[in-house]
Amino acid sequence: MTEVRLYIQTDSKSPRRMKRRFGHVLACTIDGREITREGFGEAETTYHGAGLTALEKGMARLTGKNDLVIFSEDEWILTNLQTQLGTWAKQDFLNAKGNPIADQAAWLHIWIMSQEHKITVKAGRHEYTEWMLTQMKEKT
Repeated sequence: MTEVRLYIQTDSKSPRRMKRRFGHVLACTIDGREITREGFGEAETTYHGAGLTALEKGMARLTGKNDLVIFSEDEWILTNLQTQLGTWAKQDFLNAKGNPIADQAAWLHIWIMSQEHKITVKAGRHEYTEWMLTQMKEKT
């Protein structure tokens, strides 16, 4: 399996629903060369919603089975990805009251895509943080 690094970023950490920019960078090393692909978007959503969308869009670009390392400052997303996703899948992405979990469609899609990869996560700022924030500002 190829190691692929997925970096996700949002332009704001405010918890309230607002217009946000988000992005992802996919990176891997092939024949000693760093190959990257990026994508950016904008939506009226929450901090976690924007990060989740960036994660979903980044994962959707992957082909084949990979060792996927996901980098994000959003520890809530990374924790749920590692500790809750399997439980939610067993419960059909419904909460204890039988209602759909928040962002159910995105989590379901991420669950389906995650079955192809060995995933590890790293929380905190990453090597593309500043570049991505600059790109999101320039696209204003």
